[in-house]
Amino acid sequence: MSRVHLSEHIIARTEHVARAVALIEDSGAAAMLDGWRSDDKRSSGRTGKGGMPAWLDDAAVLALLYTVTSASRPQTVNAMASLVYHGLEREALLLLGVDPSGMGPRDVRERVSRSLHRLLDVLDPHPGTKKERKLVTEQREYEESLDRTVEAERLQRLHELSNAIVMASVRLLPSTYLARWNGNCSVDSTFVPAYTSAGNPRREDADGSRVVSIEPFAGWYVRDSFDHGLTPEMLAAKDAKTKWMVREAKWGWEATTILMGMEDPQREPTYPLLCLGMSFHKPGFEPGPNAVRALRLVRSAGMPAGYLVGDRAYGYSPLLEHFAGPARELGYKLVWELKDEDLGKAQMVNGAVLLEGNLYCPAIMRNSGLVNATRSHRVGDPATKEKTTFGDWKASVDVRAKLLLKPHGRMEADGCARFRCPASGDAPTVICPLRPRDDAKSASLHNVKRAELPRKDERSGLCSSLGGTVTMKPGATYPRYFQELHFGSREWYETYTRMRQTVESFNNQVKDGAFTALASADRRRVRGFAAQQLCVAMILAAGNDRKIERWLQSPVQPDSEGRGPLSIRKLRRRDDVGYGPRGKRTGTVSVDARDREEAA
Repeated sequence: MSRVHLSEHIIARTEHVARAVALIEDSGAAAMLDGWRSDDKRSSGRTGKGGMPAWLDDAAVLALLYTVTSASRPQTVNAMASLVYHGLEREALLLLGVDPSGMGPRDVRERVSRSLHRLLDVLDPHPGTKKERKLVTEQREYEESLDRTVEAERLQRLHELSNAIVMASVRLLPSTYLARWNGNCSVDSTFVPAYTSAGNPRREDADGSRVVSIEPFAGWYVRDSFDHGLTPEMLAAKDAKTKWMVREAKWGWEATTILMGMEDPQREPTYPLLCLGMSFHKPGFEPGPNAVRALRLVRSAGMPAGYLVGDRAYGYSPLLEHFAGPARELGYKLVWELKDEDLGKAQMVNGAVLLEGNLYCPAIMRNSGLVNATRSHRVGDPATKEKTTFGDWKASVDVRAKLLLKPHGRMEADGCARFRCPASGDAPTVICPLRPRDDAKSASLHNVKRAELPRKDERSGLCSSLGGTVTMKPGATYPRYFQELHFGSREWYETYTRMRQTVESFNNQVKDGAFTALASADRRRVRGFAAQQLCVAMILAAGNDRKIERWLQSPVQPDSEGRGPLSIRKLRRRDDVGYGPRGKRTGTVSVDARDREEAA
């Protein structure tokens, strides 16, 4: 028999263990597991009391796993066993309800391992051994043998347990600070590498004789695709860029996270920006529905809803029922970025023009320069490939703003809303031949020419009704392609950019190799989808805990109006030369660069 070596360097103070025990108790995880285990027992027809009690109960296992995670140690059975065997004081052992006295390192490790896998058995959507690699044909047979009802139930259990642990870490923040947050948040997915390889993604396997990965329920992650998934079209592509992307593909999962955002993007937040929830899945797999799954539990925990910022994967791509519809029903107002191929695409909706996420007066369709302004600036003219300057694009955005339809009342949960013609009401932004005005304000308004008006048979109530209002009802395009802020405006830019920076900052913190090392696969060596999701939940919770602890050492104090200080951001080179919020040379500049140009 091989010897078991348990490191003597994993040590945790009693107060750290007590904090972990309190967090797990507050999450209600132990009660959840007890209930699910009882459900499984009833469904299987077992009536006995079972065998010998676990050496570590569920709460102790979770607390132990959280302790090694927050101590920047590997999330392995060896690390947990080492902590119990070498690194805990008597008071900490009593908190966990465990006594390793008289045991050798092998005995402790075996008991910790059995206790951990007893917990995972309640959550595992793919039961069975995790230590052998199957042939493709064997893996297909195994997947066909799975009970899909049980699999879905276990996945839901994992989702609820993971989010309960993350939300418990949020509640570590004193309520005084948490109450300052207004509900603004951002959503993003980050790659979680698997501790294994999966061969070549291009390799074909006609007879099923190839051996699959030991983590068969992971997937290929492609860094530069907009949703990070590997598609058959990418595998069949012949261009050099796509071939390079496929060659650099990595095997693992994605964690979709919901992050708190600042109340005012121009000011420093007066609370730490924490992770509120998560979902776990294959790369590129249903980004919209996975975001909504996490959002539902965030809202059910009593968190407020404000602006919800997402990147290109959450813009035009998801169907209405997959993202925009449920998110709005939960109370969120959507803000997102557009893919280059979606720029300049205009669609008529009940007499209005839906362009790049906003509703405009139909007169905009007679001005191709306004319709294609963003595309010409970011991508270039289709014929000459030349890009317009930032100043030209900004001027076009300002004109577009005058042609925006005005909300007339609040938007319903399903997206249904009334909008008013920009030439109507007491504060018009355009002067239109269909709604003539002769007051002093008319001279400063944008002039819509008669030639720009739609034909009589194309006009809706927007142009023909007395009040100039029209009701937008959910359909094929609206509100799927609608966002609440004017795309390209200063408010949109500041909100989108600062919220996205929050996401990237948090991802960098939890991936930091000196701390929780989410990007390091060899720190998570417990096999299986359930184990990996649980480990990621612990990492996110530990990231929150760390941010809260650092925040409380030097909190940002609000002013008399409850606002944080104005944000002073260091000008980066890419901002100075005109690089965009997506990190590429797109010509869109930062708020700081905008200020300098406007001042000039």
